[in-house]
Amino acid sequence: MRRRFEKRVYIALPEAHARAIMFKLNLGDTPNSITEQEFQLLGDKTEGYSGSDIAVVVREALMEPLRRCQLARQFIRVDGKYLPCDEYPNCPYCPMELSNEMIGSPLYTTAKTCVNCNSIRISLYDIKTDELQVPLISYNDFMKALKKAHSSVGPDELLQFVKWTEDFGQEGG
Repeated sequence: MRRRFEKRVYIALPEAHARAIMFKLNLGDTPNSITEQEFQLLGDKTEGYSGSDIAVVVREALMEPLRRCQLARQFIRVDGKYLPCDEYPNCPYCPMELSNEMIGSPLYTTAKTCVNCNSIRISLYDIKTDELQVPLISYNDFMKALKKAHSSVGPDELLQFVKWTEDFGQEGG
C-alpha cells in the first residue's frame, strides 16, 4: 500500500483553540447563549477530538433544546410564546396536575397556572407549533452532549500514526 502514494502526511488533531473555532463553525447561525469563554472551555474539554468528532458533539447538542421541550412538564409564556421551564416544579407553589385541554380551545379555562411564577402545567403536545419558543442552545447542552459522544481516536492510535510518519511519511525515510 505504501507504493501507491508518493507521500503520506500525518495531520495532527486540532489544538484547543482550533477546536473552539470548530464548535462555532459547526454551530453556524443557530441561536445560542454560548460566550466566547465557554467556546474556549469546550475546546479545552475536547482534547483528542477530531473535527468529525466535534461535528457529532454539535449535532447532539443541537437536539438538547428539543429534548428539553419534550420532557418539560411546565411552560412559561414569554412574548406570546411558550418556553419550557428548566425545573419541575418551576417554583414551590406550582400546581402538580396536568391540564388535558388544548391551549386556544374554548374549553381552555382550567389550566393549572401558578399564581407565583406564572408557569402553566402542560406538555409540549398541548401547545400549537407557532406558539412554541424553542430554547437557545446553551453551554449545558454541549456538556450533556459530551457525556454521550467521545473521541474516535485513541492515544495509542495517535502514537502509531506518529511512528509511521517518522518511518515512512513526509519526515521519515
